[in-house]
Amino acid sequence: MAEEAGVAVPENGTNGHAVPEKKGGGVSGPKEPAFVCIYGPSGRGKSVDCGYSFPRALYVAAPGALEPIRAVCGWDPEAHRREAKTIREAIGLIKIAKDAGLEAIVFDDFSFL
Repeated sequence: MAEEAGVAVPENGTNGHAVPEKKGGGVSGPKEPAFVCIYGPSGRGKSVDCGYSFPRALYVAAPGALEPIRAVCGWDPEAHRREAKTIREAIGLIKIAKDAGLEAIVFDDFSFL
């Protein structure tokens, strides 16, 4: 695992899981950033969905919040985890994620900010 901007970045997969290559374009044109909000009752699998969908993400989460990813997805997101207690701190993490070459930022969960 390479380390960029203080964040461990999987080089070719995450604990044996394939990481999709970065590709521009696609059916609908250039890749545009998306803002996605997943909402639902506790225990429904939101964290696990993010673990499978975003293996190259910076996870902003409280200690222990990402345990379902490790248990179900088979990789440990702890090296990708940061904490933020305010919106200002969370915004500061955007540059860290970008500088590390990560493809997404996942807030799990946003209510603690």
